[in-house]
Amino acid sequence: MGPIMAGTRTVTVWVDVSGIAPEGRRQVAADLFVPAEIDSMPALWCCVPGGGMSRRYFDLEVPAPARDFSMAMYAADRGHLVLIIDPPGEVDRGGIERFHSTNIRGLSKVPFRG
Repeated sequence: MGPIMAGTRTVTVWVDVSGIAPEGRRQVAADLFVPAEIDSMPALWCCVPGGGMSRRYFDLEVPAPARDFSMAMYAADRGHLVLIIDPPGEVDRGGIERFHSTNIRGLSKVPFRG
């Protein structure tokens, strides 16, 4: 990774998946970390957590000056694009919507594209 490049911004998007996701799953949220300066050979890091975690796993909010707990910000500050994506069923708008049962076959049908 290259040197730190200050000025990273974050864009949050909500994708309606109600037509293709298992019943009760309406939205998938994602944050895109965009560096002020793109590295000469940038990577796009696509991060989807497992184990019941939300996308915040990759962008932990801790008191300053410990900003280095954010893996997403760490990579973006070095010129890489980082997309952190909630699995279907994890929603941080208006509370947490959890899966009531594991539906692996249903989840495999949800495309992660924007």
